[in-house]
Amino acid sequence: MEPKGELTIASVKALEKEQAPPDAYGALVEALVRSTAAGPLGEMMRVWDAQIAEAISGWSTKWSTAARPGDTVSAHSRQRFGYLVGVWRHETAFYASVKDRVIHWSYQQIIGMGPTALPLILEELRSEEDDWFWALTAIVGDDVGRGAETMADATTRWLQWAEQHDVHRGVLT
Repeated sequence: MEPKGELTIASVKALEKEQAPPDAYGALVEALVRSTAAGPLGEMMRVWDAQIAEAISGWSTKWSTAARPGDTVSAHSRQRFGYLVGVWRHETAFYASVKDRVIHWSYQQIIGMGPTALPLILEELRSEEDDWFWALTAIVGDDVGRGAETMADATTRWLQWAEQHDVHRGVLT
């Protein structure tokens, strides 16, 4: 894919919605490098910061603080989780190593939320597979996904565990 134009919020959003071709991440990095070479670094960084801020704002909206029927998570915890997930996803988007992703400060803060984060992580896992297994294992104290051969299998095991243990959902709007 030949990158065209500038790094845009639309290109980042297309990647997030998985509406971009598989090689789009490489094109995004190339566009970022090209924009650095083509103009002042300061301007490029301001554009990038604005895009990250908008994406994080989207996560905060997704995890709105409005109370929901049967919700066991406080508004503050829900908002904090949404912010931390947004930061983690955007600051580790280009990390190849799971280890590097899970030692990121915002991921560690999510683990630090303890059992409060459990229904929120599980709801995230229901909507999108991601590297949540390390956090789930740390919070629960057991690797429920042990032996799974795929991420989908590990996800299924964790979601079944949640149902068996009556872990309440943090319901998405």
